[in-house]
Amino acid sequence: MSHYQRWYRSGDPLPPTPLAQYWKQVDTSAGPDACWPWTGYRDKNGYGVFSIGGQHPLATRWGYANRVGPIPDGHGILHHCDNPPCQNDRHWFTGTQADNNADKMQKGRQRNVRGVHQHDAKLNDARVREIRTRYAAGGVSQKTLAAEYGVSQPAIGFLLRHKTWRHVD
Repeated sequence: MSHYQRWYRSGDPLPPTPLAQYWKQVDTSAGPDACWPWTGYRDKNGYGVFSIGGQHPLATRWGYANRVGPIPDGHGILHHCDNPPCQNDRHWFTGTQADNNADKMQKGRQRNVRGVHQHDAKLNDARVREIRTRYAAGGVSQKTLAAEYGVSQPAIGFLLRHKTWRHVD
């Protein structure tokens, strides 16, 4: 059977290039200025994961390095669009973790959860005040308070030194 016949029957016998494999998992149908979502596997945070040669880099990092250029040391790929699966290089920029944190704060995406709004909080504002008042009065140890309130002794120490629960007077 000739090469042409094999190709006609079963497609190109040569494996696709990594870049071709990458593009098969990007939906560009919305247009050049829209987000181009990664249609392949995504991690728990929504970022695309590209499988290539036994490696599993984030699709955005692989795409940037292979479509735009090298990623500076200590930098990540940030999104102007704040859409983790987006593969549109017009939406990307590089930055440090500090740049990413500043970008989150500027866009109002940084959650500042504290006190009773923490998902695993065992105390509330009133109990924190009570613990601080009792400890300041003397006669009770951090270990005893920890046992009474169902938290660890270091947790009591942190709240007494205002390392945690700073918002409670």
